Amino acid sequence: MQLIKCDIMKPIEAVLKSSDEEELVSVLQVVVTLTFVSDHVAQKMLTKDVLKSLKALCGHKNSEVQRLSLFAVGNLAFCLETRRTLMHSESLRDLLIRLTISQERRVSKAAARALAILGENENLRRAIRGRPVAKKGLRILSMDGGGMKGLATVQMLKQIEQGTGKRIHEMFDLICGTSTGGMLAMALGIKQMTLDQCEEIYTKLGKLVFAEPIPKDEAATWKEKLDQLFKSSSQSFRVVVHGSKHSADQFERLLKEMCADEDGDLLIESAVKGIPKVFAVSTLVSVMPAQPYIFRNYQYPPGTLEVSPGMAESPSISAIGTAVSGAPVGIKRGAFMGSCKHRVWEAIRASSAAPYYLDDFSVDANRWQDGAIVANNPTIFAIREAQLLWPDTRIDCLVSIGCGSVPTKSRRGGWRYLDTGQVLIESACSVERVEETLDTLIPMLPEMQYFRFNPVDERCGMELDETDPAIWLKLEAATDEYIQKNFLAFKNLCELLVPRYQEEEKSSDIYKSLSFSRLTSLNQGFSESNPTLGWRRVVLLVEASFSPDFGKKINHARSLESFCSQNGIRLALMNSASGFGKPATALPTPITSPLFTGSFPSSPLLYSPDGTQRIGRIDLVPPLSLDGHPTTKSSPPTSPLKSRQPSAHVRSLYDKLQNMPQVGVIHLALQNDSTGSVLSWQNDVFVVAEPGELADRFLQSVKTSLSTLLRGRNRKGAYSLSKISCLSELVAECPSFEIGGIHHRYIGRQTQVMEDNQEIGAYMFRRTVPAVHMAPEDVRWMVGAWRERIIVCSGKYGLAHGLVKAFMDCGAKAVISSSIEPPDSQTIVYHGMDVNGSLENGKFVIGDEEADESEPEPVSPVSDWEDSDVEKGGNHDMDDEEYLAQFMCLMYDKLFREGVTVDTALQQALRSHPKLKYSCHLPHVL
Repeated sequence: MQLIKCDIMKPIEAVLKSSDEEELVSVLQVVVTLTFVSDHVAQKMLTKDVLKSLKALCGHKNSEVQRLSLFAVGNLAFCLETRRTLMHSESLRDLLIRLTISQERRVSKAAARALAILGENENLRRAIRGRPVAKKGLRILSMDGGGMKGLATVQMLKQIEQGTGKRIHEMFDLICGTSTGGMLAMALGIKQMTLDQCEEIYTKLGKLVFAEPIPKDEAATWKEKLDQLFKSSSQSFRVVVHGSKHSADQFERLLKEMCADEDGDLLIESAVKGIPKVFAVSTLVSVMPAQPYIFRNYQYPPGTLEVSPGMAESPSISAIGTAVSGAPVGIKRGAFMGSCKHRVWEAIRASSAAPYYLDDFSVDANRWQDGAIVANNPTIFAIREAQLLWPDTRIDCLVSIGCGSVPTKSRRGGWRYLDTGQVLIESACSVERVEETLDTLIPMLPEMQYFRFNPVDERCGMELDETDPAIWLKLEAATDEYIQKNFLAFKNLCELLVPRYQEEEKSSDIYKSLSFSRLTSLNQGFSESNPTLGWRRVVLLVEASFSPDFGKKINHARSLESFCSQNGIRLALMNSASGFGKPATALPTPITSPLFTGSFPSSPLLYSPDGTQRIGRIDLVPPLSLDGHPTTKSSPPTSPLKSRQPSAHVRSLYDKLQNMPQVGVIHLALQNDSTGSVLSWQNDVFVVAEPGELADRFLQSVKTSLSTLLRGRNRKGAYSLSKISCLSELVAECPSFEIGGIHHRYIGRQTQVMEDNQEIGAYMFRRTVPAVHMAPEDVRWMVGAWRERIIVCSGKYGLAHGLVKAFMDCGAKAVISSSIEPPDSQTIVYHGMDVNGSLENGKFVIGDEEADESEPEPVSPVSDWEDSDVEKGGNHDMDDEEYLAQFMCLMYDKLFREGVTVDTALQQALRSHPKLKYSCHLPHVL
């Protein structure tokens, strides 16, 4: 911190731009060290210039410069705040993915490390050819705490390995434990030790750590001793008088020897090896009240609600992981406190720091005790971590292994008031409460297989630091008897694990044997890239506020809603009535004709209180709002492209998704353009008076644009267009069209005879204007909302490429949308025209036709209204909408009822509806 206060950043930023490789290596070593020191230092060091320089150096020709730059990026990402900043950098993410397949091993490992710290778990797994989760679901192994009684756990694990012929780390996706269970989780999952090697660890524990003689005045059991310590109500009394029974120095030396790794000894650095997810539970006692703490070898995916490891720095978080004031995030929605930044041996030491037996484990201001205080049976924690890591993947097999318990018996010496402390300790360290809870809840999840193995025998009542071989033999005998009595349960578990493992092993071998180029070309054929619907089976139907589609007689969204209701598919709505707000109060008086304003503006404004804006080459008059919005405060017709804060609509959608974890399909019944998906529309009236300069410019611009569109495609249509000489002929030929992405619909004409007997006609068009877009930046801001979900967009035009990429980068399972390119905001788009530009019935049929909701009233007896006829394209649009509705319902039927993959469901639906063109975008397999 002193270096930061001395403004060391300026010289660092300068040297990072140097061309001297030795200077770069030297300064990068400093940066790597400083960024690892603390979150506060990392936040100070992450500047725009530093990030830009580091990204450039990641592509340096010198591999050591590349490696150190990647390490610096990874270390910056350890901080929650800086990680949030880095994960929004699309270019950085793409760069890291490319570098993971670098020919230089040191560079590829450093890039993989950075991806792991950023939480890009799926991209990392694909890059390192890691094993995917089984089709049937997750397999989880949870191990209780119990000190030297962990020998019983090892004995039961041996039975599982013998029954399957496979190693423990090969059969489970998530391995966890508390105290001795945490040590086994790290040894089996991260270090990939054999069970015989694990037994040797317990032998060393007994000889080197727990072999010290017990003072005569010590209590008989650790629970009684701990009870006395808590009754003393004095931490200093505990340290000075009692102390710890064993020295932690020997234990730490043993752990360091066991966990040494030349490739890096941090928990997260093991993630690049394609091993299972592993965590150990400890108790953080430096906060009040004491909290569970998860030492893990993985980072949570972007968007996960996290609590900063340093509570003093960040007591709570918001929806996107930023520090805010208020109540901390509860475990119902957010992750437990924890870290992947510690070393492996530190995780074991912290999880095993049993009070009285070993000193607390401290790093800086944080202090930990044995995880048994909060979760001696960590199975509930395992389920929660699985939900955070794989939110749409069901748990297929959950295995919980205990260390043995003693039968219930009468308390010795009767009841004393002072026994209350011991009762509380027994309750806190009990494994039965979790077991009873799971026994109650698991039957509600019939698809999940739950196995609990825990001997209950008097011979299991040994101390945590028991070193007597005779007592060990009794525990072994009790465990062996338990295995024989429950042989059928072990057999059923092994039969459940073996077939699935063999199937995955075959797929994995094929996958790893493919070259990079073949993997890319076979992306569509590989089963991993064809996801199915997971356990989350709720559909969220998102519709735009004030959408022009609401007026259609046939609406595919309503048809889908009806289909889901009839087939038992849960569907939630997100529209103007349920989340995007209601329309403003309508104008109290009829629309006044601009003919009575006295004059027509020569250079009218469009949505611009600050200056003239143009669409195409046309100056347009100020709109008359139909939604009650003041025209001087109106929004621009398109979402701004510059960086901005998310709109209220985007925030509302994000909140909805965050509060509905059961949503598996997000159906965007939204229209799209080159800017993004339209979340809200605005209606107004646009008036053009003829004859007049504005009318001439308007007509000429429309004709020019149409001619450009039809040139070389439809000579007859172009010829008819050239004959149009006035607005009356235009609206007769083209009653509905879009200019610059704005839908114009002719609604009537008002005529007036002036003093010189000249007749002036005011042609009125109802305009439907995109008011709020969901752009790629908004999708990335909502990171976490799209992860493990299927995105379906049923707009006429497909999603822009940037929007699709944003969805996929944020972890979407698949994105389905029209293959038709979205229109640019500066083009004119015609509905009812085929790809060759042919016209239906000799007329331009443009836009979605809908009946007038109300007719404008005349404001003068000398004025008359001539309403436009119903457009001939209306029936065609209704047919198209019904066709789309049938297509969507069929695809949902295949996806939900038949359970086929997303791509298969789409292809089968398209075969029955060949007129439609839709694409399925899937995650890229490296």
